[in-house]
Formats: sequence, C-alpha cells, structure tokens
Amino acid sequence: VFVICLNTPDSSQNVIDRNFALEFGKAVLQLKELAANNEIDMVVICSGKENTFIAGADIKVELKYIGVHGSLRCYSDVAKLSFLFCVLETLPIPTLAIMNG
Repeated sequence: VFVICLNTPDSSQNVIDRNFALEFGKAVLQLKELAANNEIDMVVICSGKENTFIAGADIKVELKYIGVHGSLRCYSDVAKLSFLFCVLETLPIPTLAIMNG
C-alpha cells in the first residue's frame, strides 16, 4: 500500500501551492512506477489535518500572478496538476481517499 498524506506546513488547511505540486508530483510519479512494476496494490490518500481534506488553490499565491505572464504561469501550473491527477486516475490499482471534515 502506498500512502500519500496531505499536510501543508504552517497552515490550518491543506492548500494547493507550488510546494504541494512539487511534492505531489514526486509521489504520483513514484507510485506510477511502483504500480507498473507490481510493487504496490493500492494507493491511500489522507489528510494530516484534523478537519479538512484540501481547501483548494492558495489564493494569496495566485493573486501574485495577475496579468498576461501570470495567467500563462497559472495555466501551466494547472496543466501540470491536471496531468498528475490523470496519472493518478488511470493507475491500474485501486485508489482510496480517506476524508474527514
């Protein structure tokens, strides 16, 4: 079993920011390889926060990218996250999300 525990440091809620994307990306690509080699048979995603799973994008960070160049960067970030979620969705093993809150 491969466990991904969401836990944004120094925040009362888990938020999607650049650090989340980097760490989540590493985990998803690692588990893709493990699943392809039949080294794991299930993925579990949980939250390290007591009352929430994930709040969404960190708006404070996103507001910094207002304007043409910022919009392109935002689009690029969303495309990368979309790819990671597609990888997770198409894994040949079950994925279980444990939510509380």
